[in-house]
Amino acid sequence: MLKPGERVRVTGIAGTVAANVEACHTLDELPEIPDCTSLAHLARSVLAEIGVDQVAMLSHPQQDDRGRVKTLVFAALHLHGQWRDLQGQVLEIDRLT
Repeated sequence: MLKPGERVRVTGIAGTVAANVEACHTLDELPEIPDCTSLAHLARSVLAEIGVDQVAMLSHPQQDDRGRVKTLVFAALHLHGQWRDLQGQVLEIDRLT
């Protein structure tokens, strides 16, 4: 399981980036959604139904068209032994540290 603070290399359809693991949780460990416990339960149920066993939040710096560096945060879902982005594209995630 990925751990917060780890550096990883993420390779997907758009290319390869070095990223930071911001968070990684099993479905049971996912934080509650304040004032929406039924929604949180529904989200966990849907994720489990499609086979997700871990959810990770990753970040990396990205330069915009004006040359400003901003932090891009994205989710990765682990299901059936593979990491995928929210569009279902396969991601290869390898630890750098």
